[in-house]
Amino acid sequence: MLGFARQNSKVEVSMRKYQFDGIRFVLFLMVFATHYHPMPLKVAYLGYALPVFFVMSGFLITNVLMSANDPTLGGKLKTFYSRRILRICPSYFLVVLLLIALGDLTHPLSYLLYLVNVKLFSLSISLPHGEFHSWFVGAWHRESMHLWSLSVEEQFYILYPLVLYLTPTRHRTLMLFSLLGLSIVARFWFMAYYPKSFYGTLLPVCTEYFAWGCVFAWLEAQKRLTLLAPGWTLGTSTLVVVILVAVEHQLGHGQFLQ
Repeated sequence: MLGFARQNSKVEVSMRKYQFDGIRFVLFLMVFATHYHPMPLKVAYLGYALPVFFVMSGFLITNVLMSANDPTLGGKLKTFYSRRILRICPSYFLVVLLLIALGDLTHPLSYLLYLVNVKLFSLSISLPHGEFHSWFVGAWHRESMHLWSLSVEEQFYILYPLVLYLTPTRHRTLMLFSLLGLSIVARFWFMAYYPKSFYGTLLPVCTEYFAWGCVFAWLEAQKRLTLLAPGWTLGTSTLVVVILVAVEHQLGHGQFLQ
């Protein structure tokens, strides 16, 4: 397995954008601090830091997938999954198993299967329900705040390589924009039918963030982003964000257009 993990390392290094490591660390620190003690750090709340972290994850993972030089689908998937397993699983399962051994983890099977976000949503459909209330108020902030987002990422890492590799190259742009569109539709559907539930923790909704990163990584690899010069895209993006925040404020729908 270690041999597979080392495979294609030279290719990945050549495509790696080291400046993203610093940005991802800052985003991780913001999310971690907010999970640990939300109130003093409202500026770093999940509505801002976590989506950007997911966007960058989609961008970087797409670069990794496209850098694979194994000629077979099975070889590409084996290399990718082995690298993810070696990088994430040991520390994650060590934490989960320690919490289980200490008797300090509610719904352990959901954590072991990377489905804690699904469990949270299913219990939150009926907010006054006793089981949800006892878990969220008594245990969620203690045991789950750091782990639900990792569950979403792992769900994405498991499914996305299959979707990308099984889509013919000529159709990948359409596929990625379709993922983006379907996720936005899913967000509005959940918003309409489950307005008070934790639908925002589900992969169909969070895919919107990952998909933006995937789209830009794919278009960059196809040399189709040459018009997006950094000199004006940063200013334009900032202006768009300011306008959206102003619209939200005027409509009284905080974070609706985030």
